[in-house]
Amino acid sequence: MDELPFYAFTTAAVYYLAQWGATRDATKVLVAGIASMLAMLCRYEGWFLAVVYVICVVVMGLRLHYSWRDIRGIALIPALFGVAIAAVGWLAYNYLEDYAKPRHLATEVQVSDLQGRGFA
Repeated sequence: MDELPFYAFTTAAVYYLAQWGATRDATKVLVAGIASMLAMLCRYEGWFLAVVYVICVVVMGLRLHYSWRDIRGIALIPALFGVAIAAVGWLAYNYLEDYAKPRHLATEVQVSDLQGRGFA
């Protein structure tokens, strides 16, 4: 995908993370987690940023004097929506795209057979 949607979703994730710090409204963390998930699906840099985002939620929770129990619960939201769902969905899509085709094995055998004979 292009860089513009990635920048838009990353900016939205950072904006709503800052809004959560200012208002302490947990729904802002959910919206930011979803924006982080969409950024992760746009470009590979989003994978790294999603992990950094979860770390930022933990650090901000400590600085805002939340209890450790609350921090774990709040950090679970972006970890689940921002990292886990996007990563599992992306891996499942690629698996289904590559290996779940009905004629995948026959196609791969034919291509490798042609390559071995010097045709491809």
